[in-house]
Amino acid sequence: MKKLAVLWVAAALVACSDGDDVGSVTVGSTSLQVQVVDSNGAALSNIDVVLHGADELAVERIETTDASGVADFGNVGRSRVTITAGQMDGDLLELITHVAVQAGNRRIVFGAEEPAPTQRGTISANFSVQTNDEQAGLLPVGAEDSDLSDGQANFQSVAVSSADLAADNSLNLLAFTVDADGRLNQYGFLTDQAFADGANYTGTMDRQAADVPWSSNAPQDTSFLQVGLRGEVPLFLGASTGDGASGSSYRSMQAFPADRYVTLAITNPDDDAPLSFRVWVRDTAAPSSNLSINFADFTAADLVYDPDTTRYTWSIDGVAAFDGFSFARVVIDPDTDAVSAWSFRLPPDRRSLTLPELPSGYEAGTNRGGDQDAAVVVPTDFVAAQGYDAFTNMVDAADADLLAVGLDQHVVSDDFGQDAPPPAEEPEPDPGPGIPSIPELPLPGLPGI
Repeated sequence: MKKLAVLWVAAALVACSDGDDVGSVTVGSTSLQVQVVDSNGAALSNIDVVLHGADELAVERIETTDASGVADFGNVGRSRVTITAGQMDGDLLELITHVAVQAGNRRIVFGAEEPAPTQRGTISANFSVQTNDEQAGLLPVGAEDSDLSDGQANFQSVAVSSADLAADNSLNLLAFTVDADGRLNQYGFLTDQAFADGANYTGTMDRQAADVPWSSNAPQDTSFLQVGLRGEVPLFLGASTGDGASGSSYRSMQAFPADRYVTLAITNPDDDAPLSFRVWVRDTAAPSSNLSINFADFTAADLVYDPDTTRYTWSIDGVAAFDGFSFARVVIDPDTDAVSAWSFRLPPDRRSLTLPELPSGYEAGTNRGGDQDAAVVVPTDFVAAQGYDAFTNMVDAADADLLAVGLDQHVVSDDFGQDAPPPAEEPEPDPGPGIPSIPELPLPGLPGI
C-alpha cells in the first residue's frame, strides 16, 4: 500500500497539460460552467457532472458535457460550489470532487495515459574519457559502456524515442562515468544537436562531477533526486538516499546547461508510520551550489474512517499555513479486480470529509459502507499560491505547470486493516548505468488534485 500512497502523491504533483482555455473565475460569480478534459487537454463529451447542494453532499443537479467538454449550469445562486465528475476506463471508475470552490468557469482533469513514446531511429555516440572508470552511461537514451580501456565511451546503435527529443526535434546528450565506488565522476554533454536516424555524435567528458553540500531540516532520512530539463526532456543530474543523515554532499553534473533544474525530496517524519512522509519540490533557473531542503512543518495524522456515517476525520499538527488538501480513496473489488478511485480537493480548514451522494451510475463500486483498500490525505502548499482560491484557480488553468512553482506536502495513508496478500517480488527498475541509488520519489504523472 505504500506504493499506492506514492501514486496519490504523484496525483498532487502533476502539471496540467495545455488545452483549450476555460476562461477565468470571477470572484463572486454565481454562474457555473465546468469543462472536463483528459490530462492531454482533450475535451471529454458525454460526461455527467454533478452539482451538489449547499450542504456539499446532496445531488442537486446533473448536466452532461457537450462536444467541447463543457457542462453549463447557468446561474446556480451561490458563489461556492461542490462538483463531481466521473469516467469509466475499462475496470477503473475514476471520480473527482472539488469541494467549496468558487463558481465561474471550472475545470476537471482526468488521467488519460500519456501516449507511449514512439521509436524514432538509432544513433551512435563516442565520448573521450580522461580516466579509466568503471562504466559509462548516456542520457536521456539510457545507453551504457563498461569497457573504457581505450579512452573512449562508445555507444553504438542506441535506440532513440520521441521522449528523448525536444519539441524542435533536437537531441541533448549527457555522457558520464562512475568510479569503482559507484560515484559519478566525469561527464560531458552535447546540446541542441540535430537528430537524424543513424547519426553519429562525438564529444568529450571534460568535466568533473561536483561535490555539492546539502542539508535538510528533517532529522530522519532525506532522499532526493535532481534533474535538469532542457527542451522539457528531463536528464538525471544527481541524487542522494540520505542513509540516516540530515546533510552531507552529493555528486552533481550541475554544469549541464538545463533550462530549469528541479529537485524532488522526500523524508519519513515518523519511523513508526511507514505510510507517512513529507515531500519538497523546488524549481530553479540555476543549479544550487549549496542545496538546502526545508520541509514544511505541517503534519497530517490520525486518519480514521467511520463506515456508518461514511465520514473520514484527521488531525493537523504544526504551525505552517498551507493552501489546501488532496484526498483520495481506493476500493478494489476482490472478485473482479475493478477499481474505484475517488479523489477530492478540499479547503485547508477541513479536518473531516463525508462522502457526498452520487447518481447511481457513479455509486457502483465505491463500497462506501464497507471495506476499502487505502485512503490518503495530503495537505499541500504551493509556493506560487496564497490560499485555497489561488491554489484551485492555478490548478484549473490550462497552462499550469505545478512543478515550476514548487510545493510542500505531507502524506499520510492508511490501508484500514486490509489483509492484502503480499505482492509478488518484482525486480527494481534499472535507473540507468552509473546512477547511484536513485530513491523512489513521487514523480509527476497522474491528474486529479
